[in-house]
Amino acid sequence: MDGLVYTKKAVILLNSRAITRVVSEAIEFYQLEPVVYDSPTRLIEDLTSKSLQVELIFFSKNLPGAAGDSLQFVKSVRDSYGGPLLLISSEEDVANIEHFVECGVTDVFSPNEIGQVISFISTYTSYRQTLMYDGKQTVLLVEDNMATARVISKSLEDIGIEVLHVITGREALTVLHFEKVDLVLVDFILEGDMTGTTLVRNVRRTSQWHSLPILAITGYTEPVRHLELLRTGVADVISKPVELSILQIKCKNWINSKRTFDLLMSKQAALLDIAHRDELTGLHNRAHLYEKIEEILKRSILKQTPLALMMLDIDHFKSVNDNYGHEFGDRVLQRIADCMRHNTRVEDILVRMGGEEFAIILENCPMKDAENKADKILADIRNANVDGVHVTSSLGLLCQIADGVPFSEFYKAADKALYDAKEGGRDRYVIAS
Repeated sequence: MDGLVYTKKAVILLNSRAITRVVSEAIEFYQLEPVVYDSPTRLIEDLTSKSLQVELIFFSKNLPGAAGDSLQFVKSVRDSYGGPLLLISSEEDVANIEHFVECGVTDVFSPNEIGQVISFISTYTSYRQTLMYDGKQTVLLVEDNMATARVISKSLEDIGIEVLHVITGREALTVLHFEKVDLVLVDFILEGDMTGTTLVRNVRRTSQWHSLPILAITGYTEPVRHLELLRTGVADVISKPVELSILQIKCKNWINSKRTFDLLMSKQAALLDIAHRDELTGLHNRAHLYEKIEEILKRSILKQTPLALMMLDIDHFKSVNDNYGHEFGDRVLQRIADCMRHNTRVEDILVRMGGEEFAIILENCPMKDAENKADKILADIRNANVDGVHVTSSLGLLCQIADGVPFSEFYKAADKALYDAKEGGRDRYVIAS
């Protein structure tokens, strides 16, 4: 790992050289700097003096170089350090292990579980990277008690979270429309005509905020009140008086969960788009058309707007492939796709059905507009030049309000019109009867 510039450190205070070496290598692999201590006293001194900023601490139950009570060591570390404190111990005294956890140990590993140690380091570093994703973290605090708002805001700002503070639910909804927020922290009782519960219901009705975590602050301790909040869509409940250290951890954890979810959804959307795209032309494929078409037909019926379907086929394309080769034929297909893009709207769905056949779906498109687009597409293709070679296309057009007509009938009618255009001399469009 020579040449790496480390920005984060992990402390190792173990009584086994072999385990120290393995843990050090794992820490380096995940781009943390291993700092090996041989004295618990020196480590506590460095933590207390703030001269050491550390992400993880690994230690043994039987501490090297000394003396003293291991439980007391844990308590002393916790006075100055709030991160993961990880015990590697060969002892099987469960009662003692429980005492360590009660004192503040994050997790306990056996020397035979080095794989789990490495897994913890991997998970933790991924967690930290997720927290850094997309810059700042922002919490919207909805709290009408100014003293409480100041205390909570300072607590969150101390751990690097930006706080946007508003007093009423109406103001909160306005902020959500204009600001990128990672988490909403709302008091159950608010000024104005919107309670915390009403705000939560309004947020949950809006699809763009479906992954936005909401934490409710309440003075009520009865479980039934907490259940009421959780059922409205609150992710977690924080009781008054607010324990600030717990609030900090909960906010960090929920922000991390939201960002991880958003990243997964973004990757899933990207993969879905790839699956629904024709690799050669970049147009949508047949699978995408069949997934979307029922929703499109329903909109045409509901809004009583005309729906246009164009079926397009390249004239004599087999001859193009036979005379110039399939690589040239691929360039022709790409040029046809460009001609379609240049003469349609962003919201129109352009599909390569297979081979040299294409489809175009145009919502809310009257017949006159559809005919103009068909003319322009065919003219653009006619005038296109692929290495000095010109091609033409034929097109079948159907335009009407769906009114319960299944897509198979739309397709059949437009495809018949395409056939008639071919029979009528090619390089033209025919309107389905």
